[in-house]
Amino acid sequence: MKPPIQSRSAFTLIEILIVVFVIAVLMALMMPAIQATRESARRTQCSNNLKQIGVALHLYHDLNSVLPRGGWFPTTPAHSWCSAILPYLDQKGVYNQINVNVPYTDAANTTVGKIVLPIFLCPTAPKPTVLRRSVDVPSTPQEYARSCYAAISGEQGLRSPGATNDPERGAMMYESSVSFTQITDGISQTMLAGEAPEGANSLWMSVRNTLDQSAPINTKAIPETPYVFTDFGQEISSHHLHGAFVVLADGSVHFLMQKMENSILAALCSRQGGDVINEGF
Repeated sequence: MKPPIQSRSAFTLIEILIVVFVIAVLMALMMPAIQATRESARRTQCSNNLKQIGVALHLYHDLNSVLPRGGWFPTTPAHSWCSAILPYLDQKGVYNQINVNVPYTDAANTTVGKIVLPIFLCPTAPKPTVLRRSVDVPSTPQEYARSCYAAISGEQGLRSPGATNDPERGAMMYESSVSFTQITDGISQTMLAGEAPEGANSLWMSVRNTLDQSAPINTKAIPETPYVFTDFGQEISSHHLHGAFVVLADGSVHFLMQKMENSILAALCSRQGGDVINEGF
């Protein structure tokens, strides 16, 4: 007699579809947690970038007794503040390639200006391209590596409508270099630099990579042409939710909430405002 044929169990189409559906639901539930974890890591990296920048600014001050100037006129042969601190960011090789005897937009600085430096890039900021043209030479196709961080030369309009930043009230201004002794508000209550990833001058080699705060953090405005930039970037701003990172003159890094009071933000932008800021801003 032939042995009886044993039937083999198998998944039915309905069972397979149920399994696929369950997996899809689980993935959908997990994605927010995964994205939150990734953003937390990116925020940590951004904060660490500014921490290293703060240390480099201190080392520059130790050697020169002043901070680097926050900005220069675009035709001035000079280092941008980002360029000036490169030796203290383990980028002496890049620093040595810069021809400081000509403006940063000169053809002699074409190659070095395209070097992408991760220390100046926030991982959260979208990067359709890490290179961008300079508004100082709009007639040429020359591109430069971006920076997500800008120096802070002061504030305008935060204390009262129509207020200007003339003379400049910040610690890293156009007019002259500032020493820590001139920051009479206290180095723990004065900002040096902060996030500004979409600014018109957000290039690490640009001598105009600085801002004077005139609006709350993360303020949006209508994009202008031919360069797509807004107040979101011209001011302290970021692609993080609810605020942006800044580094203070004491080297500490803080995440400033976009809902913070204008008076406190203005006080942090000023080096000699005589303001008293409560802890925990």
